[in-house]
Amino acid sequence: MKKIVLILFIFSLSFSKEQGVLSSFCLSGTNAQMGESIRNCAKMYFDDYNSKNKNKIKFSVFDDGFNSDIFRENILSNLGKNTFVFMPFDTANLRSIVPKIINKNIIVFSPVYTPNFLNFSVFKGVIKTFPSFDYEIENAMKFFVDTKNLSKISIIYQSGEHGEEAYNSLAKALINRNLSIFSSSSYKRNSNMIEPILENIDLNSELVVFALLDRISLEIAKKLSKKNENIKFLFLSSINPMYFKELKNAYVSSFSPVLKKDDELLKLYKNLLVKNNLDEKNCSYNAFLNAFLVSKIFESLNFKDSPKNLVINRANLIINRYKFYEKQRIIKFNGGKIEILYEN
Repeated sequence: MKKIVLILFIFSLSFSKEQGVLSSFCLSGTNAQMGESIRNCAKMYFDDYNSKNKNKIKFSVFDDGFNSDIFRENILSNLGKNTFVFMPFDTANLRSIVPKIINKNIIVFSPVYTPNFLNFSVFKGVIKTFPSFDYEIENAMKFFVDTKNLSKISIIYQSGEHGEEAYNSLAKALINRNLSIFSSSSYKRNSNMIEPILENIDLNSELVVFALLDRISLEIAKKLSKKNENIKFLFLSSINPMYFKELKNAYVSSFSPVLKKDDELLKLYKNLLVKNNLDEKNCSYNAFLNAFLVSKIFESLNFKDSPKNLVINRANLIINRYKFYEKQRIIKFNGGKIEILYEN
């Protein structure tokens, strides 16, 4: 009998296990590059992981064209046996699915932006790797206001909850310094109308903060720069700082770790970019790191289907172990190279 049990145990070890990761991004339309950069880098990591390991990670990606209704349908119709909804990047999308999955054994992993409302207990099933807008903007103002003595701070934000949270966080940080928002303009999602935005931003602004979810922010900044070349631009929690590499006076608030050149994970990232013929502009480094964290969570659970609370606890342990996003940096491109100006 013992021999039979032993044989069955050894036989079971020979089978690979699979865990699923589900995503829906904007992969079509004017904002496609944003979704593609996350998809490309996560897929790059998962494909490499699967080629080297017996247990597999199935990465299922759908296109929502930056439409919240389609996003919700893509996710809720394909929950299946997936463990994670990976890196959604709009607060409206988060709100649309969390009530529907609160009692299901699936977890949202690392939204690109971390709105303040995620601190409420109902959002326990959302694993955060990035800090909140309040935290990010407060630290940014420590650099630009407290250190650089700027006082004319404006903001361009996406209309809706995502942008309004950023606006409120900036207003709070400035009020604490006896300042107020110098000028502001909201931007309707999926719109290509730039001129009304430009009209509402005072050209005497010293700093314009961007809280937008799409790459139109780069075009807006270029036009503002032509009108006043001294304006500085701050892009919050950019999905990919490389977008702004050629823009004068561009600053990026980043939580991505600065890994040493001999770090094995950074070597892997660079090698896979070459192997997959991907430009850094088309690949989100954060997506790569978060895909790595997901693989480590699955490994800690031996790729077994596990209760939701156990997965959440393991996820938090793994995130705390690697501490990828522990520090916030204000970075600027100088001669094509990244210069770290502030680190908290």
